[in-house]
Amino acid sequence: MSEQLEKRCGKCGAPRTPGNRFCVACGAPTIGTVSVASSSTSGRFAITHVLPDGRSQRFRLDRQVVIGRQEADVAVSDDPFLSSRHSALREIAGRFVLSDLGSTNGTYIRIRGEVELRPGDQVMIGGQVFRFSV
Repeated sequence: MSEQLEKRCGKCGAPRTPGNRFCVACGAPTIGTVSVASSSTSGRFAITHVLPDGRSQRFRLDRQVVIGRQEADVAVSDDPFLSSRHSALREIAGRFVLSDLGSTNGTYIRIRGEVELRPGDQVMIGGQVFRFSV
């Protein structure tokens, strides 16, 4: 399968058409296309991917989530600043913790290790902005 056929819309999952800035199926912007391995409408926490044009895509999640370019639950394949497995967000004893997974560029002003997130916190992972909520 060619690289272009593997890219899918983060909102509806339709194959992405090369050169189009918006999904031909649902109209969502394709810049920073996100693919999500699993999500639900009633997850334990949520992350919102804030797109460069001001739109956003919200994902409710039930378990640890890995954010990255390729080998991730939430993958943004178009971002050269993301590592394949860049960072992880998980719940530990009622706290939500963001961890850098040894990425090349670090997470949120080069944080290494772990940092606790609170609802409303925004983090920059690669060139992408995510907002955390419970």
